[in-house]
Amino acid sequence: MISTCLALAITLVFQQTPKRVLCIGDSVTQAYAPILKQILSPRKMEVEILNDGSGHLDIGRILLPSKMRLDVVVIGFGTDLAADPKWSGMRDRFVPKMEALIDSLRSGISHPSVYLCLPPPSALPDSDLRSQRLASELTPLLKQAARESNCPIIDFEAALRDRLDLVSGLSPKGLGAEVLADTVADAVSTGKKADWRVVYADSEEADEGPAKFAIDGDPDTYWHTNYSTTQEHYPHEIQVDIGALTTIGGFSYLPRQDGVNGRVAKYEFYVSRDGKTWGNPVASGAFAHTSDVTKVHFGNPVECRYFRFRALSEQQGQIWASVGELDILKFYPKRP
Repeated sequence: MISTCLALAITLVFQQTPKRVLCIGDSVTQAYAPILKQILSPRKMEVEILNDGSGHLDIGRILLPSKMRLDVVVIGFGTDLAADPKWSGMRDRFVPKMEALIDSLRSGISHPSVYLCLPPPSALPDSDLRSQRLASELTPLLKQAARESNCPIIDFEAALRDRLDLVSGLSPKGLGAEVLADTVADAVSTGKKADWRVVYADSEEADEGPAKFAIDGDPDTYWHTNYSTTQEHYPHEIQVDIGALTTIGGFSYLPRQDGVNGRVAKYEFYVSRDGKTWGNPVASGAFAHTSDVTKVHFGNPVECRYFRFRALSEQQGQIWASVGELDILKFYPKRP
């Protein structure tokens, strides 16, 4: 009895201990990390910022306390280096230094998960040297370092690609920093969809692709309509309760990542307050034939508790549908 109570007490203490997130990087990190603190605090995650303002990758200058417990580290270098006149002399050493930094962080006392950020897109002319460096040198080298270190990427370029009104030169401005903070929060935290539940799906392959896998936060699982016992044809749909009335500005669709079967072509997206009255779709169209995530932004924010995703056709004309992950997007108003 005593041992059981002790085990329960230890479990409760462990569950209540906030996770610690360290953000290391240049001026972009300085812009988004304070906002990230506010976002992750309700999720029981503490954020610390390590930034010397130089934007350099001098590992000797990144000094972590030897007993510092970290659960997650987010690295963000590149934007300031694109404007550094000394970049050409650093270029050949960039990937080895980045790999060494990742290895050093992973070998820390708590062996944290490490993420590597790709810089935001440039709002400068293509002819600008800084823009060229970012696109043709720094971003490819960061991808190489991530690949060789088996380090997951947080893609700031994709997050702001269609919102250059939120970028000034090479750096996020205003709501741009909030977009990046949301992007990091979604990547490093769990439990964002803890209150979500599937309330209806027209079909599912129970063992391989239950409908709940479309909202489980894991890009490697997927919802797949039934093919082993029945042969339902399009349209296919899934309805989700997100747990509370929420203002959203769009949705994202990630296809299954291990193949193309069931990849959705045409779609409709509906919202509802009560899960009964849907009205007209708030978005409709066709996805590109790609494994990349697609973000669909609404013209105006909508308030809902439920959403309904209807798949109308498949990229190869097959009868099945599959979804790696569905998510909702915040609304970020346009800025002049």
